Amino acid sequence: NIPITLTKAKAPAGVFSTSTPVSEGLTLDPDAVIHQKVTFAPTARGVATAHYVITADDGRGAQTENLTGRGVAAAPVIAGGWRFV
Repeated sequence: NIPITLTKAKAPAGVFSTSTPVSEGLTLDPDAVIHQKVTFAPTARGVATAHYVITADDGRGAQTENLTGRGVAAAPVIAGGWRFV
């Protein structure tokens, strides 16, 4: 087992985003794990999909992590009343 180096890391765009994308050039030891925080901020109701694509120098080609989220209707906002006397 030898370390691998990430040669390409394409973060999702649109309603899926990350403020700290995986770094290209990152070297990972065998059995290493990467945890990546991805935010889902839907702009409409329904299902949304995207992909996080990572390529390393291991000869396996691009590896895709599929992302799925479901936007739902916002809860109604009930405004309180004000009465000035």
